[in-house]
Amino acid sequence: MSDIALTSTQVIAKNLTIDLNGKNITATNARALHIKNGEVTITGEGRISANGAGLDADSSVIRVGDGSTNGAAAKLTIDKDVTVSTDKCYGITAFGVNNTDGKLETSDIEVVVKGTVSVTSERNAIAGNGNSRNSATKVTIEKGANVTSEKDYAIYHPGNGTLTVNGKVRGK
Repeated sequence: MSDIALTSTQVIAKNLTIDLNGKNITATNARALHIKNGEVTITGEGRISANGAGLDADSSVIRVGDGSTNGAAAKLTIDKDVTVSTDKCYGITAFGVNNTDGKLETSDIEVVVKGTVSVTSERNAIAGNGNSRNSATKVTIEKGANVTSEKDYAIYHPGNGTLTVNGKVRGK
C-alpha cells in the first residue's frame, strides 16, 4: 500500500513473491533482504535499495544464500520492472553452501536478473564470495536486463558455478 522503510535486514527462508506494485523498499544502515533458502521472486514496478552511513561497504542490498555449512538452496529472481540499487555496498551477493567435505553441489544458489541492478559505490553490482569450498552458484542476466557498477566491475563471479549474460552489463 505504501513504500517500506527498513532499519534491519528482513530474513526470508521460504518460497515467496514480493510484488512491489509501484512502491519502494529502502533499508537504512542495513541490508534489505537476506534469502537464506527458498525461491523468492520480486516483481511489479519498484526499487529495493540500501544506504546510510552505518551500512558496511561489504554488505549488499540483497544476499542470496547463507555461505555456511548448514545453508540451503536459495533462488532470487529480479523481474523486468524491478531495480536494485545502492551507493554504499554490493547490489546482490550470492554465497553457496560451505562444503567442508569437499563435495561440490550443483548450483544450490541462483540469481536471475531480468530488471536492473545499479551500484554507484566502489563495489560490484553482483558478486560471489570466490571461496572454492563453497558450492556452485548460478547467475543469469536475461535479455533486457541492465547490470551496472560505476566504480568497479559489474559482476564478480570467481567461484564455482556458471554465469550466463544475455543482457547489458557495464562496469568500470
